[in-house]
Amino acid sequence: MKNPLWTALGLCIALPFALRAGESVPSATLDESGVAAFEESVSTIEIVAREKARRITHPKHLPRLYHHGAKTRYVVLFTHGTFESPHYSQGLAEAFYEQGMNVYSILLPGHWENPMRRMDKIKYKDWVNELEESIEDARGLGDELILAGYSLGGLLSVKYHLDHPGRVKGLFLFAPALQMTFGASFASGVGSLFSVSGNAFVGKEDGIDKAYVSASAGMQVSALANDLLDKHGPPRDFAPDAQTIDLTSARKELYAKIEIPTFILYSDSDEAVASGEVERFAESVRGPKAVIHYPSSMNLRHGAVVKSAKDVYAFAPGFYNYGFDQIRYAIAKFLNRNF
Repeated sequence: MKNPLWTALGLCIALPFALRAGESVPSATLDESGVAAFEESVSTIEIVAREKARRITHPKHLPRLYHHGAKTRYVVLFTHGTFESPHYSQGLAEAFYEQGMNVYSILLPGHWENPMRRMDKIKYKDWVNELEESIEDARGLGDELILAGYSLGGLLSVKYHLDHPGRVKGLFLFAPALQMTFGASFASGVGSLFSVSGNAFVGKEDGIDKAYVSASAGMQVSALANDLLDKHGPPRDFAPDAQTIDLTSARKELYAKIEIPTFILYSDSDEAVASGEVERFAESVRGPKAVIHYPSSMNLRHGAVVKSAKDVYAFAPGFYNYGFDQIRYAIAKFLNRNF
């Protein structure tokens, strides 16, 4: 049995958990072809992590693979939010792993890479391509695919599902960036116009715990949300004499196309993601759903809403969701009911 913690080039790149000797594989496919596919995916993911390790600012931000030693019925592909990494989503990844699923937590282009200002050159299509390639890499980890994502990762998960109908069996969306707040959009726009990053206000990036807060990246998140509406929303007439476009109705019609089990979590105190838009999304999706809504009285900010105690920023050790165990329980309940 391999050591549950893999290292390559001296860097932790995967497997915080592995199957213990004598433990059964939950819903695993143990036939010869399944074993070969599983081993190929694990090997491919290791190669991806080694390649990313060459330009990463700190090894803790590398992709993470949580597996049970064999192909499981479902594989969960988790995508982090803007300026974050798999390191800050360990609690969520483990919540799915505990339910007998292999989990691959990916790292998006531009995040925690040298030079850190490369993020200014990243386009949202780079993130879309990374997700699509990662899904192909993880094909051997499970028979069916569940997408989970926080913030930008949630938006990317929705886009992939609508771009590839029938491939995704379920969505788990945590504060999905379907629309940015006015404040976040304004800050990104002004910062991009004058080439000022968010680090002017939150402190200089260090590549370890403080990310480079690119204003351009914020603009790309908004562009991705607009692309989603343009591609999958109802046709819109942009003629000069056309009536005002009802974007609210267009978005509702777009969200109603989602008919698979969907888990949604959001907070009214989110300063980055428009909670009203996530609420509209939750009301519009047609498949089985579970919704966790934190009212403003709970004061759960964007960066803390789905963090467990092990996911905290080193400079803000108390900045996490103290009710994270309730999220873990809700995930398990929804999985058991729908998968």
